[in-house]
Amino acid sequence: MTGAKKRSGAALVDVVQSKAPKSSTVAQEKNSQIPTLWKKDHVKTQMFGRSNEKPSKKRAPLVAPRVQQSKTEAQTSQAVEKTKEDQTFAATVKMSKTSLKTSSKNDGELSADIQKLSPHTGIIIHSFIKQYNDSLKNLKKKDLVVSKKMRAIAMDSLKKKSENISLKEKLTNMELELDQLKTDLLEQQEKNAENIQKYTEINKKYTNCEQHYDKELEIIKACVEKKNSELRDAQSRISLQAQELNNMQQTNRELAGACKGYKTDLEEAEKAKTMIIQELTGLKEMHEDLQLQFEDVSAQKENCEANILQLSSDLNAKMLACAELEVRIEQLPIEANKALSKLQSDLEASELQFVEQQRLTDQATKELELVRNEVNTLKTLIAEKERRHVSLSDELTQMTERLSELADINESYLNELTETKLKHTQEIKEQADTYEIVVQELKESLNKASIDFTQLKSNSEKLHKETLLQVSQLQEKLTEMVSHRSNQEELVKRLGNELQEKTHSFEEELKRQQEQLANQMQMKATEVESENKRNAFQIKKLKSELEERNKAFKAQQDKLEYLISDHDKLKNAIINLQAEKVEIESELSTAKVKFSEELQSQKDSLMKKVSELELEIKRKETELTELEREKNNEMAVLQFKMNRINCVIDQPVTTIKQLKDSKGPTKTESIPTKVQPENTDGFSGTAKKRNARRQKITTYSSDFDSGDDMPILGNSLNGKRVKLCTPVKPQNNIDLFDMLKNSK
Repeated sequence: MTGAKKRSGAALVDVVQSKAPKSSTVAQEKNSQIPTLWKKDHVKTQMFGRSNEKPSKKRAPLVAPRVQQSKTEAQTSQAVEKTKEDQTFAATVKMSKTSLKTSSKNDGELSADIQKLSPHTGIIIHSFIKQYNDSLKNLKKKDLVVSKKMRAIAMDSLKKKSENISLKEKLTNMELELDQLKTDLLEQQEKNAENIQKYTEINKKYTNCEQHYDKELEIIKACVEKKNSELRDAQSRISLQAQELNNMQQTNRELAGACKGYKTDLEEAEKAKTMIIQELTGLKEMHEDLQLQFEDVSAQKENCEANILQLSSDLNAKMLACAELEVRIEQLPIEANKALSKLQSDLEASELQFVEQQRLTDQATKELELVRNEVNTLKTLIAEKERRHVSLSDELTQMTERLSELADINESYLNELTETKLKHTQEIKEQADTYEIVVQELKESLNKASIDFTQLKSNSEKLHKETLLQVSQLQEKLTEMVSHRSNQEELVKRLGNELQEKTHSFEEELKRQQEQLANQMQMKATEVESENKRNAFQIKKLKSELEERNKAFKAQQDKLEYLISDHDKLKNAIINLQAEKVEIESELSTAKVKFSEELQSQKDSLMKKVSELELEIKRKETELTELEREKNNEMAVLQFKMNRINCVIDQPVTTIKQLKDSKGPTKTESIPTKVQPENTDGFSGTAKKRNARRQKITTYSSDFDSGDDMPILGNSLNGKRVKLCTPVKPQNNIDLFDMLKNSK
């Protein structure tokens, strides 16, 4: 709700509480509900002077301050107003309940006062109270209906606000689309300029071709003859390369024979490995033998690492040579492609000469890449084998460390056991000494007490009794100390037995762990031996493959040298073609002068087109301004509709004048409250405050339109509006909300 708050029946409940129906007798008035807010004087005046007056006149001064509060609270935000409405409605209901509860407390006092009066006055009061209760019930029902309808209006207003927000978003989207269209226009202009430049260049080329067509034909024929001769030379070279391939196949066969020789070396190495395995099995029995064997394995590992380093250095040297060859190979196709790109514009037939040469170079590059990949795979395999070897050696060291740690743990447990035994024996001795000292002290105290007893026996019997008590206490202490000593001796024996049991259990666990470690060491040793064999076999295999690759590299180097010689010949041909190109460029310079004149004429035509585009842009801008005007008109219509809704909400709920009996239908009359405008601006105080707050709010058009609604263009621009709500004229048998609707 944006205008005024809904008016509930809580204002009347605070003044007159609901009462139960009563009989006509005065004797039964003790059980009736009578309001505690009325005093005795008020009851008397109501009986004698004001019994026939109607309750609507008394409620009028109480309703007026609530209307003023609703008008002042209309300046707050919509969300706060809704929460406050719910809170006030709940608070009024609670107040009415509490007032009804408190009214029952003072029923006895008021009933006593009513009994003092005459029976006629009691009947009048009962009838008056019944009328008030019935009127309150009717007002509550009507308030509930009005509250429901006002909530429905609030929901409608929220829907309209959501529609306004959606329209805002649409407007922002339209503005973004306009910006995009502007950017698209600029891009199209740039594209047009680029297309014009391309068109001019194409025209230049076309004119040059037409002018120099005959000359170029003669040149092309000469070039074709040259290229045919070069093709023949290339075919002869291809035949030579085929012979070289046959030679390479023979070299591969020779390498296969060399591989057989390497296999014999591998078998000898395997025999050496078997000897090493036999030595390892002999060293498994003792831990010291395992350490010596590990040192031997580490020495062998160092030798293998030295061999691997040598192999890696050889590989690096070969990789450098390969890299140099690759650089040369990469330069060759680049330069050949440049020469071909220059010749393609002049001669399409010249590409056939270089296709086969490019194919050969591509094959060479592919072979080099394959060789490189194989070398990388070999490196990775070597690295993996080294890692496995290192991991196995680390596991051996860990196992040896674990054995040493377990031995240290056993020694520490034994030391702790001996220390605990010594501590317990010392504690027992100390306790025994302390008990003996206490016993001696007690004996001395007994002797002293006996001496004192003999001395004081003659003096008084009281002192004799006290000494006897002390002696009995000391004897009890002695018995307790003796029992405590016996208990401690038993504890010492029990602890000794427990220590022996624990030592036996620890020794058994140590034996079991030592057996497990021995088994694990045997398993690890077997694994190390098997992996060492595999590593040696793979290293030999890699060596043989490297030698084969070296031979292949040498053959490829020979091929590359042959290709380099061909490349030099091609460079000479390109130099000749460049000389011909210089002559063609001199002819093109003369054609450029003619073409510049044509460009100027085309520029003039383009300027005319640009001017036409500017006119179209201006026309679109005028259309945009017209759209904005239409938008403003729709906003004014919406603002007018919102003002009409707010003025309906701002109208106060008039008080009901007449009340009928509960049996028959009730007729209500209201006093019309006319709101007179001030002379300064022609607006009420609430309207000015509300409009002062709403000048910053922008309204938007909605999806619904009515034929009767017309925008107030004069006042909406200044942020003011005329209060259109007319005084409410009550009608019989009409709902209050319908009356508010008809007041439009």
